[in-house]
This record gives sequence, structure tokens and C-alpha cells, in this order.
Amino acid sequence: LGEVMKLDLVEARLRGGGPGYDERLEAIAEEVAQVTLRYIESLPPRTLLFLFGDHGFRLPSSPDGRTTGPATQGGVSPEEVLVPGQAWLVGGVH
Repeated sequence: LGEVMKLDLVEARLRGGGPGYDERLEAIAEEVAQVTLRYIESLPPRTLLFLFGDHGFRLPSSPDGRTTGPATQGGVSPEEVLVPGQAWLVGGVH
């Protein structure tokens, strides 16, 4: 048996414009890490946790790189098609 949880935080943060690319993605990554850690702490030891994206996105930057616009998705670019995936074994292992 398994449990599925969907985290819409990344998509919500990418709907509007924001700061430069690196700053914006770093802030989103930090927020995702905090939420994920809280979830991991609620799991019993030896739980296999698999995290993955359900789609990619493109994040347009202004010419000077100081701001980014709303993300686009649904295209065929590598950024929109390829998604990351990670598996973690939670808790102590013997």
C-alpha cells in the first residue's frame, strides 16, 4: 500500500513574475525543502519516499536578468518535458 501526496507549491510560485532566475529558484527550493522535511518527519522509519515532478517549465528572464516572468508549461522543450525524480529511505537503516 502507498500514499500519494501532491505538492502544488512550485506551480503556485511560478504563476506570476518574480526576482532573477537564480534567486527565484533558490527561494522556491528552500520552501519546498522545508515542507518536504516536515512531511518526512511525520513518516515512520524505513519508509521509501519518492519525489518527482509531474511536468517541467520554462522561466523567462528579462534582458538584464533581474526579473523573471510567469513560467510556461505544456510545450515540447527539454525544460518542459524532462522532470527530476529522487528516492529516499527515511529513518535509520540497519
